[in-house]
Amino acid sequence: MMTTVIRVLYVDDEPALLAIGKLFLESTGNFSIVIIESALDAIEILKKEQFDAIVSDYQMPGMDGIEFLKYVRNHHGHIPFILFTGRGREEVVIQALDNGADFYLQKGGDPKSQFAELRNKIAKAVNENQAVTAQRDFEHRLLDIINFLPDATLAIDTHGIAIAWNYAMEQMTGVSAKEIIGKGNYEYALPFYHEQRPMLLNLILNYDKTIADKYETIKHNGDKLISDKFIPVLYGGKGAYLWFIASPFFDANGNCAGAIESIRDITDQKKMELSLRASERRYHNVFESAGEAIIVVDRDSGIILDANTAAMSLYGYTRNEFRSLQSRDLTEDRKRMIQPDQEGILHIHMRQNRKKDGTLFPAEISGNIYPQKKRTIVIITVRDITENKNAEQALRESEEKYRTIFDNAGDAIAIHDLEGNFIEVNEIICRRLGYSREELLKVKVGDVDAPDHARNVGARVQELTKKGHIIFETVHITREGRHIPTEVNAALFHIGKKPVVMSIARDITDRKQAEDALSQANKKLTLLSTLTRHDIKNQLMVLQSYLTILEEKEPDLTSKEILQKIDIAAKRISSMIMFTKVYEQIGVNAPVWEDCHTIVDTVAKEISLGKVMVKNDIPAGAKVFADPLIVKVFYNLMDNAMRHGGKITYIRFSAEESGDDHVIICKDDGDGVVAEEKDKIFERAYGKNTGMGLFLSREILSITGITINETGEPGKGSLFEISVPKEAYRFKPL
Repeated sequence: MMTTVIRVLYVDDEPALLAIGKLFLESTGNFSIVIIESALDAIEILKKEQFDAIVSDYQMPGMDGIEFLKYVRNHHGHIPFILFTGRGREEVVIQALDNGADFYLQKGGDPKSQFAELRNKIAKAVNENQAVTAQRDFEHRLLDIINFLPDATLAIDTHGIAIAWNYAMEQMTGVSAKEIIGKGNYEYALPFYHEQRPMLLNLILNYDKTIADKYETIKHNGDKLISDKFIPVLYGGKGAYLWFIASPFFDANGNCAGAIESIRDITDQKKMELSLRASERRYHNVFESAGEAIIVVDRDSGIILDANTAAMSLYGYTRNEFRSLQSRDLTEDRKRMIQPDQEGILHIHMRQNRKKDGTLFPAEISGNIYPQKKRTIVIITVRDITENKNAEQALRESEEKYRTIFDNAGDAIAIHDLEGNFIEVNEIICRRLGYSREELLKVKVGDVDAPDHARNVGARVQELTKKGHIIFETVHITREGRHIPTEVNAALFHIGKKPVVMSIARDITDRKQAEDALSQANKKLTLLSTLTRHDIKNQLMVLQSYLTILEEKEPDLTSKEILQKIDIAAKRISSMIMFTKVYEQIGVNAPVWEDCHTIVDTVAKEISLGKVMVKNDIPAGAKVFADPLIVKVFYNLMDNAMRHGGKITYIRFSAEESGDDHVIICKDDGDGVVAEEKDKIFERAYGKNTGMGLFLSREILSITGITINETGEPGKGSLFEISVPKEAYRFKPL
């Protein structure tokens, strides 16, 4: 039974719902509810006060519930968060859970049972958060230790879910921790066996003889299991011998919390063992059939002990003649062919070698040391690189051809290092950005990106070093300051040993314009449900809640007051439904050229003007490219003037030029609009009537880039300016 009071921050833009929610939740005495009407105000409270849980609506002005959830997770950790909203679409549920919401509860139904369920969700989330916090602290300590282990290490919990995959494991398998952590069903075995099957650590939790038999040997050492096995799929199919040790691990209470397995690459050790066991005959066959010259030398004396057929062919000596020589006899400078440094490490180097007939040739020489019982030998490999040298010359000769192709490619191409310094650029990128080649080679990649995109250069380089190839979008800035949307196809390669990036940049201005037009239309189509269903459900819940209060005869509210509030809510629902009928038509039909002069005359006949005169000074034949619903814009302007103009006597429509744009003007001599309301009158649900007219007008006009603003002087009449872009206006006298 709950013994402490749970402190809850309840956020909703509907004051009536907040009041009812506080009433229901605090009725048990186990909750203390702090109510607030916006997420932005809630953020300020969270900076000063502590809460056990947060309940939030989704659709709120300024910041919605999902953005509020993201802020809470970024700044206040794992405090329980419950999304309590009338928005029931699947994508909202997915967004909420993906961003860390503990529960999602949809408004609607019987308020009493609704808030009872909300109380249970809050209590459950708070209790689970306390348990998870304790477990998370334990797991974090364990994971920190595991990640710094030198051996590749994997850990799973008692359900077989991977909870650790350290850096050494990433290096061994090429699979990142983010691809494995949280996965079960033996997915962590895929990098090793290319199938989902139990591994050694699974035998710790559930010993299965069928699985154990897949290992050649398993040693038991207390509660540990030890084995080794050749895994053929590792290192790109090269395979590797691995040594495994698995054991259980325990939580702070001494209970088994899972199993951990460390894996060590023992390929070199195994290879040495196999080499020592190899027969002399097999060694001789491999030695003789090698395509490269191999010479066996005593490390201390430099005497040649043996040479294969390829060495004899390369140098012109017989095997017996080789055995009478030292390795220095084969070099131009009479130095040993290969010598270890002070630490005993052999290095590959190139040197001029001499054949039996005195011919010199460039050679690449490398070696490996093999200690034996009586002496240490060095097996030297000699590679004639004459052809390589010739190829280098050919490569230098082709540089001019490369430059021609590079500069005449269809797209802008640039090569830069990982620090963002340009190494090479072609002519197209120079012309596009307005710089000379010399100027671009003195700046960095981020210097030609728009500021919002330049800060992403480092992150993109990191992603590229991991993946080797990425495609992304950015915005370039020309020397004159013009912004160019650009798609970049970047690939990582090496010049010598230095990693560099080659980027092919394509101007996507036309594509972006098309995408923006499509996005604008889609926005209008989808905004209908976003703006209205949330509000309608809230109002319905207000109706139901007040009816519940009326039925229970709460002493602090009279039946008359409750019925009045029910009537107001019902009227708001009615206006919202009328709003959807108009709004759903926006953007459905393709824009057309509409004659503004004709629209004004038509609308003037449909409105009851009384003694108010409409002056139509828009030139006949002046047309704008707009949504067919533009007729409602002119209707709303006249209707608002009649409703709110006071002692209005006339409404005048006219047109004038303003730079490249044209402006349609609607002016009256009424009371005008006070300064603080000039922007608010275009907001949804603002105003003395339905609050939808001017909001709809702005939405209808924006389909084709037309804007509307109120610029009149308060007390001297309203003045609405409809700014039409040059491409959306034309005048053809009738």
